This record gives sequence, structure tokens and C-alpha cells, in this order.
Amino acid sequence: MKRRQFLKWSAIGGAGAVLGSLFFEPTARQWERLYDYYYRQPYLKFSPPAPSVPGESNVFHISEVPAPTWDTPYHAGLDALLALMAQHDVMLYKMDSRIQWGGPNGLIAPRDVVLLKVNSQWAERGMTSTDVVRGLIQRLIDHPAGFRGEIVVVENGQTQDYLDSPNQNNDESLHHDQSIRKMVESFRTDRVSLYNWRLIGHTAVGEFDEGDDQHGYVLAGNYPINYPKFTTTRGTRISLKRGIWNGHAYADSSLKLINLPVLKAHVIMGMTGAIKNYAGVMSRFVGEYKPGDDWDYHANFYRPWKDNPAGLLGTLMAMRFPTLTIMDATYVNPNTNWAATFDGTPRVGMLLAGVDPVALDYYASKTILLPGRQAANDSKAIWSDPDAAGGLRHYLLASQARLLEVGYTVRMEQSTIRAITARAV
Repeated sequence: MKRRQFLKWSAIGGAGAVLGSLFFEPTARQWERLYDYYYRQPYLKFSPPAPSVPGESNVFHISEVPAPTWDTPYHAGLDALLALMAQHDVMLYKMDSRIQWGGPNGLIAPRDVVLLKVNSQWAERGMTSTDVVRGLIQRLIDHPAGFRGEIVVVENGQTQDYLDSPNQNNDESLHHDQSIRKMVESFRTDRVSLYNWRLIGHTAVGEFDEGDDQHGYVLAGNYPINYPKFTTTRGTRISLKRGIWNGHAYADSSLKLINLPVLKAHVIMGMTGAIKNYAGVMSRFVGEYKPGDDWDYHANFYRPWKDNPAGLLGTLMAMRFPTLTIMDATYVNPNTNWAATFDGTPRVGMLLAGVDPVALDYYASKTILLPGRQAANDSKAIWSDPDAAGGLRHYLLASQARLLEVGYTVRMEQSTIRAITARAV
């Protein structure tokens, strides 16, 4: 932490000491300072109503997900989730004929380039399950119409990441050494690759149609609004906002993003989930970056900041709205977003999915994360209640507002969210 930044955080009561490290369990006093700075603000002391959006959003919920068997690339819990979705006309495969998991209205076409946005800023139970990601990649490769596209696992862990860490999130820590990178390389094809956006996060670039072929981040307004632009190992040139560049034009519809967050508590926002996972899409280090901004930008999740309206994550999500979100709730840390150790995080054994990320976050926080924190006698459980006054409700509503503005139908009223549940076994 730079000296100016340290002095700034010291001046507001030490909240920066909590945020600047994040590698230790804060003391009770540090928790109170963090709470004072982020949540005892006048505008967070009321619970604004959610806008009324006609219709319903489906959330698919699989429980009793079994531990995977590693003699197969498939994942029983994920397969149960995909089957449940297909029963309600959300098909994984886009193809002319109608089959069990596919049809004309399917999500992924044979030639699509699919970005899998994982969460790997933290190790062990703090990251998306490598087994779930592996099972999804295999199902995409198995496209019944013949997969001729590309799958790229992507993430920006900002100052850190665990894409190469063997301490991954799955059901066996002793005999199942599988980092994200090792899992990707196990497919032994250049149609499946990994791109670490963190490594290009300090480079500001122009778009391909401006003659700039560099890998980096394109500024898209006021700091910190930006998005990655890069070239895959197969030579595919991708602008997250504009699509696939063929040298003459962008093919926007051929680029799909599947959002793969891990459900867990978050010390500032109350929860990590579908929307919060987009914090790993942007870079904090291009544009008008100044000491202090690297943590202050969190405020823009729920209030205006640097001439940006509230809802930074919704703004980012609108640049490349997820085709599908699959939420990993195999293990759910009810305490923090870091230090999610193998021994300290309970196994919940659930997977969730939906095409409405706001509804998915509301449902997951209300029915899984909040009860888990309450059962653990967590004095800060209220932070994970999407109906309570506080940061979580404000940032979900602000994200929803930015998405509604550009035409995405996303809902946050409990009466408009329909849970469709089944057991994996």
C-alpha cells in the first residue's frame, strides 16, 4: 500500500488496514471501523423499493450435489442442472433439431466463442469449483451439432489470482491436485484455453478497428469503466464489448459469456455472486487511477462516484451480458470472501443457474447465504439480506437500474422470482 493511500485510510479510522491486507481475520474493532465507513452512511439507512418489472425470472436450483468422480470429465450436479433447465425450455445447445438439451432457441451454437468467467481471486473454497468448470467445458465440447468454436476461461484477480494454484475448490484436497490451468490443459486442444486478464490490466489500448492489435484494456468512459481486448491462443481477436474482430468487422452474436461465480459472503458488499463476479472483468489500474481509488471504486457499486451513476457492476455487465450464469454453491463460506479454507467452509452441495443475474443473486443471498450466516450466529448476517437496508440491497438495485436502462429484463421483487428445484441424486 502506498504511503498516501495508507494515510488516507488511517484518517478514516483504519478501514484501509482491513481492506489493504485481506489476508488475516480482522479484529472486532476493525470490523466496526469497516462497517462505520461503508454502511453507516445516511443513504444506506433505508431500504428503497425494487422497481416493478412484469413477468417472472426463473432460478434453477439443484441440491444434494454429489462429490465428483475423477474417472470421468462429467459432473453429475452440473448435468442435473442442465437437465432441469432443459425441462423448462432453457437449452444449452443451439441447433436446428430439438433434442434433450438442445433446440433452435438454445444458448450456445457450434461455432460460438464462449468465455467462461470464473472467480479465482482467492484460493481453496474461495474460488469457483474446478470440477464444475471442467464438467461444463466437456458438455460444450460435446455439442451434438459438432463443436467448432472456442472456449476461453477468463478472470482478472486484480492484484492476485489463483489460476495456477493447486489449492482449488473441489471435493478432494489430498488426492485431486487440479488448478484452473491444469484443468484447462487436460483437454489437450487449442479450442480450450486460459487467458489471465490480470496480466494485461495495466495496459490501456484502443480497439481493433482503430488499428490497435495490442492486448489490454479499453477505456469506456470515466474511471474505472473499461473492458478487456485480447487475442486467444488460436488467434481469435476478442473485444469483450464489441465481439470477435475478423479484420473487417465485429461479430457480436458469436461471442458468448457464461458467468461462473462462487457463492460466499463478502466483507463489503454482503455477498459474492453473479453480479459481484463482474468486478473481475474490469481493471482497477488503467485510466485515471490514483492512490486510494483502488478501494474507493467499491463505493460506485451502490452510489455515484467520479461522475458515474451508482451501479458500476451493472454498467460492466451491460457491456457483455451473460448468456447464462451458473452459480457454484458447492461450498459456501458464510464469514468472508477470503480465507475460505478447506476445513472451515461448510459443504452445502448446491448449484444454481439462471439467465437473470439479479434474480439469481437475490434468491441465493436470501435463501442460502443469509440462513447460513444466521445459523453460524454471525453478528453481521444482516449484511447478506437483500431486503434489509444496507450495501447489498443498494448495490443490487443500482446494478439492476443500469441493466434496465439498456433493455435487459432483470428482476428483484421476491414475488417475480420463481425457484425451480430438484435434487441431483
